[in-house]
Amino acid sequence: GSNIEYRTKALIGMAHSEMMDVFSELHNTAFGLRRGAKTKNMADDMIKELFGTDTGNPRARQLADQWQNVSEKMRLRFNEAGGAIGKLDTWGMPQSHAQHKVAAVPFEEWENFIAPKLANAEELDLKHIYETIRTGGANKLDTKTARLGGGKMLANQNAEQRVLHFKDGDAWLDYNKAFGSTSDPLSVFSDHIRSMATDTSLLEIMGPNPDAMFRMLNDEVVRVGKVGTNKQKGFEGYTEALYNVVSGKVDESAAVSTQSRALQTGFESARALQTATKLGSATLSAISDLGTLFVNTKYHGMSMGKVMKTMLKNFNVDNQAEIAKLGFAADIFNSTLSQRYTELGKGWTSQASEAVMRASGLSIWTEAANKAFQYEFYSHLGDIAKRMQAGKKTDYRIFRQYGFTKDEIMELDFDNLDVEQQTRLLEMVNQEGEYAVMQGSARARAVSTGGMQKGSAGGELVRTSMQFKTFPATFMIQQMGRMFLQGDAMSKFKYGAGIITSTTVMGALAVMAKDAAKGYTPREGSPLDEKAKPEEQAKFWTAAMLQGGGAGILGDLLFTDQSRAGSVAATLVGPSVSTVERGYKATVGQLHRAKEGKDTHFATDMIDFANREMNPLNLWYTKALIERYVVDNMKMMMDKNYARDKRRKERNRKKKYGQEKMEFFK
Repeated sequence: GSNIEYRTKALIGMAHSEMMDVFSELHNTAFGLRRGAKTKNMADDMIKELFGTDTGNPRARQLADQWQNVSEKMRLRFNEAGGAIGKLDTWGMPQSHAQHKVAAVPFEEWENFIAPKLANAEELDLKHIYETIRTGGANKLDTKTARLGGGKMLANQNAEQRVLHFKDGDAWLDYNKAFGSTSDPLSVFSDHIRSMATDTSLLEIMGPNPDAMFRMLNDEVVRVGKVGTNKQKGFEGYTEALYNVVSGKVDESAAVSTQSRALQTGFESARALQTATKLGSATLSAISDLGTLFVNTKYHGMSMGKVMKTMLKNFNVDNQAEIAKLGFAADIFNSTLSQRYTELGKGWTSQASEAVMRASGLSIWTEAANKAFQYEFYSHLGDIAKRMQAGKKTDYRIFRQYGFTKDEIMELDFDNLDVEQQTRLLEMVNQEGEYAVMQGSARARAVSTGGMQKGSAGGELVRTSMQFKTFPATFMIQQMGRMFLQGDAMSKFKYGAGIITSTTVMGALAVMAKDAAKGYTPREGSPLDEKAKPEEQAKFWTAAMLQGGGAGILGDLLFTDQSRAGSVAATLVGPSVSTVERGYKATVGQLHRAKEGKDTHFATDMIDFANREMNPLNLWYTKALIERYVVDNMKMMMDKNYARDKRRKERNRKKKYGQEKMEFFK
């Protein structure tokens, strides 16, 4: 059946499918870092067209029409679900507000700036609007409405987002430059689509007051299930965290004061820095995606050859854009998506992390695989429906699993679907797509955020400590969960064995690829080691199984040389804490060694720290070159004993793993 998470994704995909020209024209280039002058001018013209100015640019008018069509359809669907947003001819697009920018100026200055730009300034309580933006909405809350389940009904809330009517596009652009949260109009469009899709899904599934409905259902489950006190606390804590994720509450900022905003910015920047400096080789870990892709393709009786062929085509972004027109979200164009789901926030540090994920190929790899499965699975569903409609005996259990009756399947015409049919099919495709190519699910985010808002002390601490741990959690929740849902013991065994075998094989490829990216020969026990001993093979395949099971990035952090990488304990509470520990050892630790009369390596340790913790160029295809021809040379200039120590470490690696540096990197 339907759920809020995948209903939201279906609605987002449906919206994106009707404005692909907007995404194609306005997306950032240079790994998501830059918008060229041509793109910026097109965006400005589109915004002016939205507010009624004839720019003489027919393409901008076309893009404006696409956005207006999508936003109007979303408004109507929200209202059909019980919402109450009136049609406003003077509303062109949402306005983003940077809370810290508004809070930095007194009300009078903000009022003097915005009032002349508004067509309806005299009708508004600008003081109240200012306080709402400055406090992040906290001025509207009291002790009753602040709790989950209180406050204004969702059905009546979204109209409040449309109260500011700018006179024209220039007025909108001027305000956005001074007080907006982003200069990227795609981010504004995408945030509005996500917000409307989330709220519409909540209304359609939970009714006009979703918070109250959730609380009632939660209490009823506890009562009927006769859950004990301790289990009840755990159950309620997890379900509330999950609800806060799917309802978007965890993405709202709790930061109100200057201090809390600084706390949020600091933690988000720290996580972004970890992403930028630690995920340069994550693309090689993602090779193990092919394991879950293979198993779930086979699970549905689909052709792996077709999926791989489509995946290869999808490395051309234009092919993904065509697939997205079927109703699959245009994530490859949306730079804000990875920021949101890696808990990074916005700013230059998150842009740097986004650039690393793009430059490393991780973004294109993930989206190419995900969209390939979605496209082929959607086609597979169409084939099942056609065979049934032709009177052929067909296994349609996947339709039954998602609540379709035989009569409903017989009515499906994939070339002419109604809105309800398309929504339900896209829910299926999105959910099955995440089994095939794992991404951060709502359940995993409930764990990684604790269900707490960003900007709160607890929310920031949980996000930071759980960084890079979401993927292993997703693997356990999704793949092991599906295994236990199989009918009998043999079916459970077959699915589990398939997952373990395929991901381990792909994990082995990832392990060898990551070793090669570091400049090392294959380790002992690998399939390339003809003289491998049984114990060496067991060690290698254990590492491959961990890699394939989603622990690859975490394993990199846990199983590196602890004298250089920090303690396991520090890593377990988050890579940011581990970075602090390494910095302490490289500075204060060296001073303690000098005081005790021991040898110090201050210069080489600082070089090593800067390379590992502050260098975003440590990509899988540059890492070995930088370490050998830049870092090593700098260390040798600063420490006459470095070459000797380096040779000793290489001998230890040879003894421990049977590896040595490739000739080019010696």
